[in-house]
Amino acid sequence: MRIKERYKMDEKQLLNELIEKGLLGKGEAKFEVNVGTKEPKYVDLVFEKEDETWLIEAKSILNYEALGQILSYKELYLQKCVSPKNVKLGIVCEKSDPDIEQACKRYGIKIFVLGEVKEEPKASRQIVICGVCGEILKEKDGELICEVCEHFFDTTGEIRECIECHSKFAHLPAIDDIVTRIQLPDGTVVLSKQNARIWKWMCPKCRKNSELFCSLIGGEWSYKETTKEIIRAIIKSRSMTIRNLELYGIPREFIEYCIGKRKFH
Repeated sequence: MRIKERYKMDEKQLLNELIEKGLLGKGEAKFEVNVGTKEPKYVDLVFEKEDETWLIEAKSILNYEALGQILSYKELYLQKCVSPKNVKLGIVCEKSDPDIEQACKRYGIKIFVLGEVKEEPKASRQIVICGVCGEILKEKDGELICEVCEHFFDTTGEIRECIECHSKFAHLPAIDDIVTRIQLPDGTVVLSKQNARIWKWMCPKCRKNSELFCSLIGGEWSYKETTKEIIRAIIKSRSMTIRNLELYGIPREFIEYCIGKRKFH
């Protein structure tokens, strides 16, 4: 796969594209996982699947450092994380090196070369967005479901029609009570029950455009288009901690997904 010079990706973009293209299959992604036993050592990505686990390093250009790192990380991971799953190794890069790639193959390391400009999918029908996580819903057995919400909450949102633009979106009723209970350290309620009654019947796009839901959280403007964005703004502004949000009933894994420490695909 040739790389277009006008399109340069950083390591996080390479990891995201690897996941979004489905090259690892379906599973849960954890970024910058500490596998060190005596001092911190971080592998760029741990991708957990049902029957196997991928350890992935990302480099703009494939080099011997990446080869040594991923082999070392596997040994540390196996010492620290006892797992019956098969552990596979990979390196994702924008530009490969034939000699190093050959050496990687001898050690069973798969090389993913990415970086092509992605084409936007053609809109053949209306795209339905989840109001909780902002992801696009997928069709399964004739129904639209949010795979992210199913993964973190064991249920998918119900399909609603926006009271403003009448487009369809998904909403998870179980999240209503949780969101309205979130308070900042000064006692300010992030989303009042009165506003929540309107918020839960508006699609993410209309929520973002509505001044009704715009607020300042620790210097960060949050338009509350999704539950994910509310959590991201609160954590980024340090108004609340992960532990604070856990106490309101929000799963830690979902919080880490909201702030980019986990990725599900």
